This record gives sequence, C-alpha cells and structure tokens, in this order.
Amino acid sequence: MLPVEAEEDSNGFRHRAESEAVRITVQGVAIPPIPPIPLIPLSPPLPGNTPHASMTDLVTVAHERSRARKKALRRKYYPRWETLWPDTPHKERMLADDFAIAAFLLELFELAQKPRFVEVGCGNGFLTYLLSQEGAVGRGLDMAPRDFWAALDGADLEKAELPLTDSGSISYSDHTQGWQCDWVLANHPDELTPYVAGLAAACSASFVTIPCCQWDFGGARFSRKCGLKSQYASYLDYIEQVADRAGFEYARCSLSISSSKNVAIVGTLEPLVGC
Repeated sequence: MLPVEAEEDSNGFRHRAESEAVRITVQGVAIPPIPPIPLIPLSPPLPGNTPHASMTDLVTVAHERSRARKKALRRKYYPRWETLWPDTPHKERMLADDFAIAAFLLELFELAQKPRFVEVGCGNGFLTYLLSQEGAVGRGLDMAPRDFWAALDGADLEKAELPLTDSGSISYSDHTQGWQCDWVLANHPDELTPYVAGLAAACSASFVTIPCCQWDFGGARFSRKCGLKSQYASYLDYIEQVADRAGFEYARCSLSISSSKNVAIVGTLEPLVGC
C-alpha cells in the first residue's frame, strides 16, 4: 500500500485536487508533467507507444517455457506449503497462481541473464520466497509486515514505505538507494501501480507489473475508459503510456493464473540479452 498526502472521502479513497499535476523526476531528469484528470489521453497512443517486437518475442518464449516450470514448482513446493498455508477458501488458487507467476519470472530472468530483483508491495512474501529458493537474488518490500514472513526461510523480506506524494516533484531515486537490481517486480501492487516504471527507471532496471485494482497517481481511483475498451483494458494502456514516458520499451503477456486481471506488462530501458 502507498501512503499519500491527499484527503480521504467517506469511502476511504484518497483524492488529490484536480488542479494539481504530478511531476516525475528520474535520475535528475524531469519527465513531462502528467496533468490532472484526464491524465494522459488514452487514444490515440503517444508517439512510439507500441510494443517492441523483440521484447514481445522474449516475453512469449518465457511464457511458453513457464508451463513446464510451473509443474516442476508445484511438485517441489506444494506438499509442504499446502499444510503450512493459512486455511483460506482460496488456498489452492493462491498457490497455483504464485507458482505460475514465479515460473514466468524465472524463465524471463534466465532468458535475459539478469537474476536480481526487488519486489515492491510483496504482501505475504511467497513470490519473493519462491524466486529466492530457485536461485534468483532479491528481496521483497512491503509497508505492512506479515506474520507469515516468519515461515519463509531464506526470503529477504523488509518493511519499507515508499512515501510518494501527489504534488510537487517526485524523486524516485530517493526511495531506490541501494536496490542494485535488474528487475522491479509488482504483483497486484494496488496504489503503487502507476509508480512502478518510475521506480525501475530510477535504478536503471527493467520491470514486470501485473496490474489489478486500478489506481491513479496520488492514490485516487482510475475511472476512465478509452472508447469501447473496458476500464481494465484502458488502465493497461495508461500504465504502458506512463512507462513509455519514462523511456521504456514494453510488451504484454497474459499469464496462466485464475484472476481475470492476468496481464503482465514487461518493460526495459535497453535491449535484453534474449531480444
């Protein structure tokens, strides 16, 4: 979750004044201000706002290879974690989804020959745990530590707040000191979603984000649609446009998970080895 400086309405949602604009600074270079609602026109797309062909190929190969790896992860980890996992109605689905996401990321890391990561909004920490157990090097960050973390032997999980505000200049580099990662990961990161590309750019990393709930800068709900597209599809376009303004090439991938919000956006500042 993301602490923001904004007022809450009666439903607990945070909103910024419509007259304010968000100015992003990455490594001392100001990205053009993102104006208030409607922040970035969703149609037509920004110049250059199209998936990179070789990136798309890399992501497609990683997804195809992930099917076999998902099965291997399930065989290896399910017997133990089926008993240790909190007893919830969706336990099977949650485990299966984490195996699928971890399998995709591990294949992507191997194809790109870049295994270091930071996962923001890591939640229960299980995805960070799986990646670490399989040889990737990284840590998970969340503003709310979970009791479940104690069960995840070998996972580097830390409490960390990313105090990004909705006004003035946002200096992402202030919040990414010492990250030293190849990837910034964000699995259903809620309010952090629009900030992921900026965080990755600040530490010269690639990113993978799997958007779910649609949040805007400043903690306000995203509630706009582009033509006949659904709000979710419009939001994916919007997150890609934010990434484009931060200098990323990107590609999409529909993951084999139970959620209907199953699209991963992969962005990179420079060609990866596998491209």
